[in-house]
Amino acid sequence: MAELRSEKLYEYLCERARSGQRVTADQVAGRFGVEVGAAEKRLGLLSGSCVLHAVPGTAEFDCTNVLHVTARQFESADSQGKQATAFVQGLFERIKRLSENNSRLKSRIDTLNTELAARRNGS
Repeated sequence: MAELRSEKLYEYLCERARSGQRVTADQVAGRFGVEVGAAEKRLGLLSGSCVLHAVPGTAEFDCTNVLHVTARQFESADSQGKQATAFVQGLFERIKRLSENNSRLKSRIDTLNTELAARRNGS
């Protein structure tokens, strides 16, 4: 599977913006030989950084803003989105781990309470 490199994506989006065209994840996936999900994720991250604008009610992204950022700014916005995604994923993993720990502790407390109640009733 091919890689969706920032500099190539930037060039492509600039071309689309200069010609007044919007872009879809399907088009990006087809152009770069990547999975549609990977293209959707990247376009979503760039949209969240205001480099692209998701067109409401469509699967399209307006590329106009790309012309107003440098390649370096584009790459920075793209990488910040990746870092934010990794950070959020890490938070979800931590929440899952803490929830599992919480369940184990609740179970242990219930067991201890049952044992304590049995001792009190047996005494």
